[in-house]
Amino acid sequence: MKTWRAINDYHVIGPVNGPDSEWLVYHPLSMSLFVVDELKGKVLQLKEKGYSIADISLITRCNSRMCERIFEESEEIFQKKTFELKKRSGEKSRKSGPHNIWFFVSTGCNMACSYCYASGGDFKSFPKEIMKKETAQIAVQKLSQLLGDSITTVSFFGGEPLLAFETIKVIVEEFIKNGIMPRFAVSTNGTLLDHKKLDFLLKHNFSVTVSIDGSKDVHDHNRRFTNGTKTFKHVMENVEILKNRGVRLSVQATYTYYAFNAGYTLIDIVDFLSSIASVIAIKKEEQFPLLSGKIDVDNLVSNPKFYNICKDYITYIFDRLSSSEPVFDLAITRAIGEVVNKVHSDFYPCGFKAHLTVFPDGSVYSCHLLTNLHLKLTDNILNLEKNCFYNKYEEIEEWLLEKFRDLNFPLKVWFSDFQDLCPAALISLESDPLLIKKRFGEFINFESLFWDEVLKKIYIMSKKGNWQKILENISHYFGGRKNA
Repeated sequence: MKTWRAINDYHVIGPVNGPDSEWLVYHPLSMSLFVVDELKGKVLQLKEKGYSIADISLITRCNSRMCERIFEESEEIFQKKTFELKKRSGEKSRKSGPHNIWFFVSTGCNMACSYCYASGGDFKSFPKEIMKKETAQIAVQKLSQLLGDSITTVSFFGGEPLLAFETIKVIVEEFIKNGIMPRFAVSTNGTLLDHKKLDFLLKHNFSVTVSIDGSKDVHDHNRRFTNGTKTFKHVMENVEILKNRGVRLSVQATYTYYAFNAGYTLIDIVDFLSSIASVIAIKKEEQFPLLSGKIDVDNLVSNPKFYNICKDYITYIFDRLSSSEPVFDLAITRAIGEVVNKVHSDFYPCGFKAHLTVFPDGSVYSCHLLTNLHLKLTDNILNLEKNCFYNKYEEIEEWLLEKFRDLNFPLKVWFSDFQDLCPAALISLESDPLLIKKRFGEFINFESLFWDEVLKKIYIMSKKGNWQKILENISHYFGGRKNA
């Protein structure tokens, strides 16, 4: 990923606890959090918003020379912290080329969720099909030849991937035959699991993510079989089998408009799900692909009530992380780990360069959401060449960044280490740039407020005695994933 952060880019957060408390400044390049007094916080915040020194001086009643001195001192600190981070990390670069392989093994699904961003698995443009075993074998052989041991994870999804269980078996066995031993994962709706499949998943140490939206009422409102039958009871029976068999389990949930309007908070949803698994990824309805055309206004991010729900939820997650029964919200946990360990993510505008997706017909894309013809790597995996990972990915990145530039969005979104800017909307809504800009604006404003609250909470909790417990739990979480 290109280096886009400048040494003097920063973000002001504050005041932390009321009008008279300390202010925070976050420096993305060094991933450092600084405490400043109110005057420095206001001066730096106004500069971040683009005010001139003259206007800053007038608003804050701080003379121009003092303002300039604040900027100079801040930049010196940023430079020092950036140098320290580079020295500590040895300026090690991330993996070059894709290392996470996604097999889109089925474009069909046995469910018909009302909010499905994948339109049942075919993304409105692909035929309903299951990857043939021959295609799977060729794909694994080609990827093993091109990427070898740099492949760290292989994930299966759809549609419903377990409709293609026989193909999954072929892929796993073919990787092993080629001497490649990645971590395997599958994301499933949980309805097709049985002991035979579990035997195989356990044998190959799969991690399993099951989609559950909350309690029976919330889940069954949107997640039903294609014939309209409710699925909660069926899924929960299979989840119990997963837990009893010792499968590494996590939950994927969607916070829906129905849940919001029915009075369920994020805490309600995740508190219920935590009885199933400790690792939970929760997204809001309409998030993937970001800014889909179903609605003109995102009724969650534009609602102050939802912001307060999120604030309470952040507090809840930190409280759980400081307990002996932690709950790991995937996004918040990753952010804490990155700030504590000072490791930059693959995000911005998204992490597509770390991934490669093989579709059922053998065509290859970087990401299953970036399916515009311009972004296809090849029609046939047999034609895939190693240079493609560098040349084509650079071309895709330039194309995406140009799209962002056309919308006049700031490329230096401060929270990009924590939250990507899923560019799928630049494709799905390319014909409606005004809607894209409106919805991206909503998203960026909301996410900035959300991550403000997370960083505030990191600072507040770091001053308390239970911070050590949070660090222990975070360390255990990342250690477990690394060794899985």
